[in-house]
Amino acid sequence: MAQAVSGWARRLARWLVQGAAIVGLAACGGGGDSSLSSTTDPPANALRRPGSACMAAPGFTAQDAFVVNSLGTGSQQQVRFAGPLDDGGFAVAWLSRTPADTLTSWRLQWQRFDASGRALGPPAELPYAEDVAPQDVAVLVQPSGRIIVAYAVSRVLDPANPLVVMNSVLARVFQDGTALPGEITIGTQTVNVRSFPGIFHFPVLAGFDDGSFLGGWHLVGRVKPELWVQKVAADGTRMGDVVKIDSLAAVNGVRVVGEQLVTLPGGGWIAVTPWRTPVPDLQDYTLLTQVGVRHRLDTPDVFGVPGALPAGSVLLQDARGLLVAIGPSQPGGTVSLQQFNNGGRAAGKPDALALAPIGAASLSTGEAALLANAGGTITLQRIGSRGDPVGQPLATSAPLDALAGAVPGGGLVLVWARNDEDGSQVVAQLFTPSCSGCRFVGPKKKRA
Repeated sequence: MAQAVSGWARRLARWLVQGAAIVGLAACGGGGDSSLSSTTDPPANALRRPGSACMAAPGFTAQDAFVVNSLGTGSQQQVRFAGPLDDGGFAVAWLSRTPADTLTSWRLQWQRFDASGRALGPPAELPYAEDVAPQDVAVLVQPSGRIIVAYAVSRVLDPANPLVVMNSVLARVFQDGTALPGEITIGTQTVNVRSFPGIFHFPVLAGFDDGSFLGGWHLVGRVKPELWVQKVAADGTRMGDVVKIDSLAAVNGVRVVGEQLVTLPGGGWIAVTPWRTPVPDLQDYTLLTQVGVRHRLDTPDVFGVPGALPAGSVLLQDARGLLVAIGPSQPGGTVSLQQFNNGGRAAGKPDALALAPIGAASLSTGEAALLANAGGTITLQRIGSRGDPVGQPLATSAPLDALAGAVPGGGLVLVWARNDEDGSQVVAQLFTPSCSGCRFVGPKKKRA
């Protein structure tokens, strides 16, 4: 009998040790269920378990910033792309102009870097056109090294009739920096600007895994601003009709920088377009337009309009699917981070974040990064592969117009231009994930 009692005691002790180890893993995200994660105010959320120090740390660790390109007095630069390559590194592309330049178009260059930020060779030029304003140039470097340069331009067809112009969004394609022959027409329209005062501006690009891509541009000058989007095959052939996304009730509204084109594995895509309206009785809002999506996201509707969300909403992609950071219903309120399953339904209860989102980036590990405005600079919030906030937000010195791209190992790079009276610099900074999956621990939340 004594031996039997002793055996049960040993088993009970072993089970207790194993249980404690499992609880410890869950507290730091190393195998615990996502139902352990919840927070209403991440910066103020104190540690809930002793010893889980990783929970108090930011989700990312900042590395030293470095200069990508530097120009002298009177020069200006603008960043156009930052993102991953199949070889494990990343690419950066930027526009530049010096006092000696005379063309309307700015010089476009790109450069490869390895995962540590070491430059792989000198910058290379990407010639595209001579009559394009800098705000009308977009760049997409696909992971294979294929580069798409899109530009919006309006050209008079006949000098004797200058009111008739051709609006075009064109593209040139490069492979590892070498120009391929020809020019792709993404969109075109001939108009009389007196009767149809609309001009193409502000192109945006997003790629699919098969080499096809989305080319979007804004129609500016009409009563309602619009975003037009065309899907283009890898060989440059237009696929289907152009999708025209208007600003609904935003009469005399204006485009807000920060639109997203999010491509999905099945070939569908979602446009996220923020609109601002000067009409006192109407509110600014963000519109989700879902095209070719098998199971549409069942998001709450603002103003009774399908797909309309509060201003400040952004879309994220992680290993499980899509998350929507739904902007606060009132200024200064919290953002609701909601995961959606493959059927388009909300999966579980949302997390509340005291942040002001301005963008997002998908990471190589299946996680995501939420970019937020914190006093005029970017704050990064890591989002785990289960849709949970990971660690504390990390404040950076990067300006709000910095571009974010994934790098190997679950990190990301922020790239921005610094222009002042002394000259111009393109600056990059790498951020690596901190600890191996720590996340907030709070009251247990139910999952659908």
